[in-house]
Amino acid sequence: MPRHPVLPIDARIGRTLRDLRKTRRLTQQDLEPVLGVSFQQIQKIEHGANRLSVLQLLAAARFFGVGLEYFLPEIYTDHSGASWPPSADLELAKFAASTRGTKLLRSFLSIRDRRLRTEIERLIRALGSGE
Repeated sequence: MPRHPVLPIDARIGRTLRDLRKTRRLTQQDLEPVLGVSFQQIQKIEHGANRLSVLQLLAAARFFGVGLEYFLPEIYTDHSGASWPPSADLELAKFAASTRGTKLLRSFLSIRDRRLRTEIERLIRALGSGE
């Protein structure tokens, strides 16, 4: 039994870690040097039996290239219950942090011709608005 009780927020952070790891097609062993614990401990964290320390959470966020709000969206919730940034911005951040989003953004940024990039932007906006 852990020294400190594992709270629902710890279990949710563990699930988020697992989802990020799987999305990036990484193993628990791949995270060992990042978090400084064995894959068995990572397995316990992901299943909600153990918790991440603050330093481990920061290391995971840096490793995956996401902000802490990816693990803790309540950071952006004010006392009225309103969320900032709005949930659409959080979805955008999640997509940008995903493997697919990262590949898409890198591909787009590798296009050197400014006119071509502008035309691609117009096409995407037109497709997204249903025009």
